[in-house]
Amino acid sequence: MASLSQMAARLVDLFGPAATANPAELYGNLMVSPNGNILIGSVTDDGLYKLQVTGTAYVTSSTRVGGALEVDGALSVTGQQTNTAGIQVAGFNVGSLGQLVMTNGNYGAGWRNDGNNCYALSTASGSPSGSYNSYRPFYWSLSTGTVNIDGTGEGTVFANGTLGTDVVAVGGNIVTGGYRCRAGVGGAIDNVFNFYWVGGAIQCWIDYTNVGSIAFSSDSRIKQNVRDYRGGLDSVMKMRIVRYEYKNEGIFEADGRVHEGFIAQELRKILPSAVDGDPTATTPSVEHTEFGPVPKQTPQPLSLRPLPIIAVTVQAVQELAEMVEQQGKQIQELQAALASIQGRTQ
Repeated sequence: MASLSQMAARLVDLFGPAATANPAELYGNLMVSPNGNILIGSVTDDGLYKLQVTGTAYVTSSTRVGGALEVDGALSVTGQQTNTAGIQVAGFNVGSLGQLVMTNGNYGAGWRNDGNNCYALSTASGSPSGSYNSYRPFYWSLSTGTVNIDGTGEGTVFANGTLGTDVVAVGGNIVTGGYRCRAGVGGAIDNVFNFYWVGGAIQCWIDYTNVGSIAFSSDSRIKQNVRDYRGGLDSVMKMRIVRYEYKNEGIFEADGRVHEGFIAQELRKILPSAVDGDPTATTPSVEHTEFGPVPKQTPQPLSLRPLPIIAVTVQAVQELAEMVEQQGKQIQELQAALASIQGRTQ
């Protein structure tokens, strides 16, 4: 049975010394300071908080916080915590994962506010409590609200439903590096394609190659300096029609198929408006050989606009029609003259 002096010492330790006592002379695990603050593991009262704990507070059951919860160090909760006001976390080292960390198995994941952006981050495998890695799957700017998804370029999946139900609705513009589609429904996913407006035509790009332009707008309200065109027949007669096969160059493959068409460099001299591109332009690429990859310059092919060719061809037909009409009149005049001569000689 404890002595009366021992019980008195524990009461002082538990409930605190008198106002004139020196708290530094008391070394217990739980005490009440002269200010009425509860100290656990310390005899130094900061004079601010009613409950002051020096060391780690370990909670194994539900903890309910009715006001704001401010944490200046690590907060470890193995049970359930109900907080009706909010949690404010600060004071983490910049090299740590972030201000809110969740660990499970080999990984840690959490949120980090660096004062400029707010990031969703993760650790390397096997280091759930370590520093965050270089992945940037999601973050937004705190000053503008701009959202960045998949900052490391590993790909983002928005839906995994069935064909016809996978829909992504975007309320604004989409800026993209290109689109990749598959052949049919189950075919392979291959080249990147884009469409680009150049102020009069839509260019179609496959990877780094402009394969052609689409330009069929024709309205007097978008045209100026309109004048008649003559010389279609002369231009058409200068156009060389060729048969050719593609060779293995860039995105083109030598498949053995025979095509009919023009040589863009030749047509460019006759009808410049029908040809797009620079005949000297190339694109850096890599050729895979038996000795390894070899840098090369792939030609950036010229492309044709069909509308100028069609217009000039129509003009040539009109000129031919005029010639036929004139020749018809000349034949009639010759026939009439011949008939007159024959009548006089009979």
